[in-house]
Amino acid sequence: MLRLLLVLTVGALAVHGRGAGRAFPIDSENYVMDAFKGINRFLEWDETNFLVDLAGHYANCDNIGRGGSFLNVDKLTPDGSSISAYVDDITGGNSDVNAVNRYVQAVIDRWTRDYGSAINRQIQNADRFGCSVRPGCSGRAVVACLFSPSRQGDEPEYPNDNIEGVQHGKALTPEQYLKAEDVTHKDWDFDHTLENLAGYETTCSLLTTQGHSFPYAKAEAAKRNMNVEFIYGSERNIGETEPPMLSILGKMKKPYGSKQVGCAIIPDCNTSQGMYVVVGCLFETRA
Repeated sequence: MLRLLLVLTVGALAVHGRGAGRAFPIDSENYVMDAFKGINRFLEWDETNFLVDLAGHYANCDNIGRGGSFLNVDKLTPDGSSISAYVDDITGGNSDVNAVNRYVQAVIDRWTRDYGSAINRQIQNADRFGCSVRPGCSGRAVVACLFSPSRQGDEPEYPNDNIEGVQHGKALTPEQYLKAEDVTHKDWDFDHTLENLAGYETTCSLLTTQGHSFPYAKAEAAKRNMNVEFIYGSERNIGETEPPMLSILGKMKKPYGSKQVGCAIIPDCNTSQGMYVVVGCLFETRA
């Protein structure tokens, strides 16, 4: 009943002035959850509504024209976690539910389009979020989302991932080589070139990363006249490393025409949702 009242309230937002924003309509809430989970599958909507309510103070007509920017939040969540606010606006003078859904979804698409942007990094590194919208601002609609914890800059969730020239992923055992061959239906690279290069690209941050371009491995492979593709995946570690490793390998979409493979593994990437196994594999492909 509360959610229904919130949706109806947004539909009646034909107001003017500098009042606080309101919760997203349910369609927009579902849309933003799907969009953000496409970047960070561990990110959750704040079911306590603390971040949603607080976002309403940032979704206001005073914040028109910020063009997508972070604002300072001088409060912490009830459990003491830091918060960041991201605010943007879009042309749109209507205040009915359908119009508000269109405005919100267009703004969210804009935020999630650039994987290297600051807002994308914040989405990757947050645990919870909540959003509000304020239509009826002189022909504009303002959207604000709050994230916790605040990691909006270049600060990574896994600091060691940023150490260059370090192999983060571990080598598989000889027994695992054979199992990897069986699962991938590819010959293992027993020169260990692919395996070693995969170790540089396999990091815990792959848990919340899309479209990793594997620059180091690609450049080093090119020096050896090799064409490679990097494929990775992750699964929950519930006490044994090998079962999720084999499951990840089995689900990998192998590049067409690939000949050999070499993989690296991190068995213990800790998140707020538990421990995960990350596997990264380099497939040698045809030129």
